[in-house]
Amino acid sequence: MIDWNLFSAYLGNLDKDQVSDIIGTFVESYPAQLGMLKAAVAGKNLARVGDIAHDLKANTATFGATVAPDLAFRLEMIGKSLEEDRMDEVFPAFEAAMEPVIRELKAYLVKQPA
Repeated sequence: MIDWNLFSAYLGNLDKDQVSDIIGTFVESYPAQLGMLKAAVAGKNLARVGDIAHDLKANTATFGATVAPDLAFRLEMIGKSLEEDRMDEVFPAFEAAMEPVIRELKAYLVKQPA
């Protein structure tokens, strides 16, 4: 879920083409990032989990996502602490929280005039 006031606060200084480019790049790259994160979680590669989650935390926060950045931060901290406690709970919650974010970002792109 996206808080559009936060979205505007973070991206409001950019023109619509720039915002669309940033969103488009993220939406296109997200499936690969999610796949890498899923593989890192499955392989218990905690350092990699932390690295990928850090990037996703920053991106989702920039778009005004309300739940996903916190869950990505939790995954990042799991990776940094090298303790897999609750990783198997946090990852599915992150993945679920991202579904509406991606859906809303795609809808935003569709609404923008060419």
